[in-house]
Amino acid sequence: MRREGFGVASDRRSHVDRRGGEERRTSARNSARLEVHFASSGSEGSGVLTDVSYAGARVAECSWLPPVGAVAILYLEVPGLGALELSGTVQRESESAFALAYEVEDLAGRERVDRLTALLFAAATDVAP
Repeated sequence: MRREGFGVASDRRSHVDRRGGEERRTSARNSARLEVHFASSGSEGSGVLTDVSYAGARVAECSWLPPVGAVAILYLEVPGLGALELSGTVQRESESAFALAYEVEDLAGRERVDRLTALLFAAATDVAP
């Protein structure tokens, strides 16, 4: 049974580097559709969290884009987990989206990322976390 409110799909895509055809992704990602607020470079914005993995996330439909290399903090409310705050460095940006790699230096931060990713994966595959 798919969990309501997540808008999650089983999407275990891999990423192939179009320049060399090599796999660059180090962890599988799960599709999601969660509203997110973010702060970076002294400004705040909003968007939709669309991909989540153990290594990073993608935020689309952004009100503005933080620059590549900037630290961004994501604020989201996750059913089953409550309020979460994740931070990372912006790795890429496109027309209305950006991707970031998590900066998790403590055990509590790693546990937040692990719980979020496990919960989204479970929702996508209909397995309890």
